[in-house]
Amino acid sequence: MYRVYCSNYYDCRYYYKFSSGSYTVLYNILDTYDLFSVYKNTSVFVADISLNAVVPDAMEQAICHGNIKKSDLYD
Repeated sequence: MYRVYCSNYYDCRYYYKFSSGSYTVLYNILDTYDLFSVYKNTSVFVADISLNAVVPDAMEQAICHGNIKKSDLYD
């Protein structure tokens, strides 16, 4: 079946193909991110927002995805 990555399962239009992702590219993208800006925040909430802005963007660049048919959501 699918490994769906999104906040609301029924709003998803695609799924990530994790097995065919380029994890070297993903690592290199995340490696360029300045984590000091996350660590210096005293608020866990702000740090979480910072990481949630970077990780999905990196995943979009490094991991292919396929479309989900509506019939696949309801089995």
